[in-house]
Amino acid sequence: SGFFKVTKNKLVIASHEEASASGTMIISDKSKTSGRWSRAMRDKINHVKASWFNEDLNKIKYVEVGSGKPSFELPDQYKDEAEAMAAAESKLKNSSMYEKILNLNLPLDSGNVIYTAGCSANISNHGFIDGDWIVESMVMNVSVDNYNSLGLKLVKRV
Repeated sequence: SGFFKVTKNKLVIASHEEASASGTMIISDKSKTSGRWSRAMRDKINHVKASWFNEDLNKIKYVEVGSGKPSFELPDQYKDEAEAMAAAESKLKNSSMYEKILNLNLPLDSGNVIYTAGCSANISNHGFIDGDWIVESMVMNVSVDNYNSLGLKLVKRV
């Protein structure tokens, strides 16, 4: 998958690795931001199943962590049992019941156009929303009236 990024004269697709490597967006001036946040309930995953290929038996084997419903099966096949177990445990650990969603607007300037969706953002001096977030999407609004803004959708799992 890819993310859009702005270059000098074009909008291009950047890889997820490039988006992650673009650094951390620092948002610290409360007077220049506006927005709202919400907390969405998500289904908590209680059971994860992962597959791996056992070459000695020449067959697909499975590892499972957790119990109960809802259950989730990882789509990838792993090279060995340890890798499959690590992936299943990670998925179970990182599944969360709530997701904070923050929609934020700030002025569009040369300091923030270097970032892409997928990068991290650190918010400070904003009170209870302070902390590390992931930029899920960004929209650059440019108008004839010279009102240029950057709309961000940020997410955080809790």
